[in-house]
Amino acid sequence: MGFEKIFSEQLRYQASEGDILFAMSGSGNSKNVVEALKLAKQLGMVCVVMTRNENTKSDEYADLVLRIKSSPSSFPGQTGGNNNNFHYEDCISKISHIAVGLLKEHISSGY
Repeated sequence: MGFEKIFSEQLRYQASEGDILFAMSGSGNSKNVVEALKLAKQLGMVCVVMTRNENTKSDEYADLVLRIKSSPSSFPGQTGGNNNNFHYEDCISKISHIAVGLLKEHISSGY
């Protein structure tokens, strides 16, 4: 079993129909995230994907796609060819905290 199964194997034993999978992948094509999304759909989960790219492998399994766009930057800390991934990571950190807070509030209110 390789890294591509790291998330899907956890879902296999812990997830239930109707659960929400909030998946994050900068490229939208990360094998470990795509495998988790495939299994989540088989289990009847709701899949939300956050990515920075369009037309990704994750898109076909998502019930909702949140695309975080960023334009080219000459930020001095930018190295390599990661296409401004640090901007995306800054955004997903904030958005995931907000989403979890809203879900927790909704669930604890007895919706």
